[in-house]
Amino acid sequence: MTSPPFDLADLPGQRERDRVDLSVAELVGDLVAPADVSIARRVGIGSNPRWKLVRPAAGAAVVCKGALERIDAATLERLGRGDIIHRGSGPFSTLVPLLIGTRLCALVETVSSAAPDARTLGILLGVQRYYRRMRELHDESERDAMTGLRNRRSFDAHFDDAALEPRPGGSGRGFWLGIVDADHFKQINDRFGHLIGDEILILLAHLMRAALDDADDSVYRFGGEEFVVLMHGLDENEAARRFEAVRASIEAFEFPQVGRITVSIGFTRVRFGEPSSQALHRADIAVYHAKATGRNAAHGYDDLMDKGSVRDDGPANCVEFF
Repeated sequence: MTSPPFDLADLPGQRERDRVDLSVAELVGDLVAPADVSIARRVGIGSNPRWKLVRPAAGAAVVCKGALERIDAATLERLGRGDIIHRGSGPFSTLVPLLIGTRLCALVETVSSAAPDARTLGILLGVQRYYRRMRELHDESERDAMTGLRNRRSFDAHFDDAALEPRPGGSGRGFWLGIVDADHFKQINDRFGHLIGDEILILLAHLMRAALDDADDSVYRFGGEEFVVLMHGLDENEAARRFEAVRASIEAFEFPQVGRITVSIGFTRVRFGEPSSQALHRADIAVYHAKATGRNAAHGYDDLMDKGSVRDDGPANCVEFF
């Protein structure tokens, strides 16, 4: 058997997700030597995810729509339980599910001229464990240590997936980005101290997740008292109601020692293919409008522009309020 193309001990250091997938596929190819090996990882957010396919021969990851369409629902259910599945009678296809917790997040497929023997099955089970550990370490690097929310690094990857997600034609539904900023937070730190301030941030994170009550809505901490929310599959009115629910739940909560706290929220639709900086810029405009007009409000960028309440001179320039 030839040596692996990289040290097994270095596997957890492969931080980038595409590189992790390519490393796993290369490892399987080297240790098992199948005729073909590929790995498909779930990308995007929502109930109809896309899959990113990696083949070592190509040396790159390719986003493909419906990579697993040929797998029926019953087989996917078994894969979701962690079962390794064999199909065919020559060539033989072996499907190896890669789970994080109970969630099927990726799938390795090998194609060989013979059915896998006990040694091969042992290697594939080991690959499952390695992948789980790599992803756990990767996820740890993408979470804010204090609040447990995802961080800016995680946001960048998720936003890129959302920006490339196909939009249902004519439905008005899509992805939404919102910035949630705690009002007068510096005064809280100055008056009660940073330890209390940290407790407030932890509670804010909990309240936002509880108000959204949807695993497909993602909350990120950007630093300080600023949070970002990504939502999917909503039209403008639904997005406005969801962000207003976040604002109202925080306003109604009695924070220990501090009392009532409010937040200002600005949100915008994520446009297909745009960089995150553009969407964040538009949401920022809406947040600053909320701050400038009394705070404790949730405003949509498009609505403000339609009313002439703000002017957008581009990310490099200042925002003028009317």
